[in-house]
Amino acid sequence: MTRSKLTLGPRLTALTAMVVVLASAALKPHLSRPFSAGQVEASLGGGREHAQLGEETAQHAATLQALDLLRNAQAMLAIGSSDGVDEKLANAETALSGRTRLDVEAAREELANEDLFLARQYLAAALAERRPLR
Repeated sequence: MTRSKLTLGPRLTALTAMVVVLASAALKPHLSRPFSAGQVEASLGGGREHAQLGEETAQHAATLQALDLLRNAQAMLAIGSSDGVDEKLANAETALSGRTRLDVEAAREELANEDLFLARQYLAAALAERRPLR
């Protein structure tokens, strides 16, 4: 068996080289032809739509994660624990915008003043304003 493998080796290499040469020759006319403006735009347009959809999906996921952090922080404050809550709120704040973000900022300020009740109230307001789409 070793003898037949040795004899096939050079033949396979030559056959592979021949396939590559033939494929290159067959594709050469298609590759040397320039793309039309419409083809380029169609190609780029599809990529842009895909990228935009990916960004929207990532932003939605980040918002959902931020809302989970807010709920977790609110539950911790409800039992009187403020350890690590400011970090959770800071992480959540980056994914939020508008009135929701302002409420989280206000909650962090009240947390710094050690007023857990008001911090919870601001978090409740933030969560009421920013309900995720289902």
